[in-house]
Amino acid sequence: MPSSLTPTAHPALIAPQINPDAVPVSSQEQGQRKPRILCIDDDPDISRTITLRLQDYDVTVDSALYGTQGFWQAAQTRPDLILLDYSMPNGNGSFVLDSLRQKPDTREIPVIMLTGHRDAQLRQTIAARGVAGFLLKPILFEDLVSEIKKHIELSHLPAERWSDVSMDHWT
Repeated sequence: MPSSLTPTAHPALIAPQINPDAVPVSSQEQGQRKPRILCIDDDPDISRTITLRLQDYDVTVDSALYGTQGFWQAAQTRPDLILLDYSMPNGNGSFVLDSLRQKPDTREIPVIMLTGHRDAQLRQTIAARGVAGFLLKPILFEDLVSEIKKHIELSHLPAERWSDVSMDHWT
């Protein structure tokens, strides 16, 4: 690296702290782990809601609050699917998508773009750059699950997993 450049010169060059327990390859490639979804959204409420709502499915959901953090996390963990917000600080969705598509290890990961922008031209432009899906915010959970199922297998956990939990002792 030339002496005039430092790791702080551009946020995309700084690798964030990554979970040391992260799966190094796609869980579906392993064939024994549940699918892994990475949600990259600067709104922690959206990430938290997606994580909570997907608890009824046999998936692992990781999250990143910034585009550059999400890119590095995807490069390390190679999730089976990425949910990517279009408008974020520190690496917007367009930048992250382009970065993912340039890296051989992340090039084939399906990306579902999430946005509040209603511009049809934007949707066409993003679709032409390799997104697997496009959802407008606010997102209906059923639409999210339907879109995810187009790209990875989602197994709904049986309701009887809660059968041993009694509400009687809560009163």
